[in-house]
Amino acid sequence: MRALTLLLGSLLVVIVHAAEPGTPAALDSWRTWVLKDQEFRACPMIVTMSNGAGPGSVSAATQADFICQWPGTLNIVADGEGAMISQHWLIEADGWVPLPGSREHWPQQVLVDGRTAAVVDFDGPKLWLGKGDHELHARFAWGHRPQSLRVPASIARIALSVDGKSIQPLQRVAVSESAADLTLGRGASAAVEADSLELHVYRKFSDNVPGRLTTLIRFSVSGQSREEVFGPVLPAGYAPLSLDSAWGDQAWPSRLDDEGRLHVQVQPGRFELTLEARALAP
Repeated sequence: MRALTLLLGSLLVVIVHAAEPGTPAALDSWRTWVLKDQEFRACPMIVTMSNGAGPGSVSAATQADFICQWPGTLNIVADGEGAMISQHWLIEADGWVPLPGSREHWPQQVLVDGRTAAVVDFDGPKLWLGKGDHELHARFAWGHRPQSLRVPASIARIALSVDGKSIQPLQRVAVSESAADLTLGRGASAAVEADSLELHVYRKFSDNVPGRLTTLIRFSVSGQSREEVFGPVLPAGYAPLSLDSAWGDQAWPSRLDDEGRLHVQVQPGRFELTLEARALAP
């Protein structure tokens, strides 16, 4: 078949929800048993082809293909005696969430929705949260303020205050794929950059059966870490197949809300997203 390629300049990034097929009445009582340890399948899904399955194959997807935890802004208020942290979490399925801190500086007096919660060491402090919205509070104590505080790499939005002064820009140094050291201060030479966002968007349409639409988006961001919202982002007549958000060692949390708008927790730097979609009609 003749291939037709078009380059278009518009925006499209998407995370899809796994479709839940109807259950026959005779099998409905087996749902709990069948879905044991598979609760993550109710979460928003990032469909990728990394697991060897065909595009959009929900049954072969693994837990890594689903987004079950959506972090709010991590607020850190630090001084010479310690630090207070607070954060909102949206949890789609029960699971572990990462906390700031390390074995040297362990979070204390941890509260979830006003109740004391236990923190365990799973490659850093982690907390078990059930499905729903939660408010997290904790504190750190030290005799002398450290140079930095370990924070999860998966948390993009951080609001830092040191000795009553808001710190921008933030200085984070990656120490592993899952963690970074956040400097508790700012060097004298650091200049505050204004928030800006530049997008370069490329689209390719391939006249196959069905038609395939590939969208490449390149982000260039400056200023503070923040959440940006785009969309509605999916054009009429197309369904998403796969989303590849890996670019180097970066990973920016992204999700699609019920109105079809894309939420991306951007950070200063450059990033790239690629989406594959198919046409629903010729």
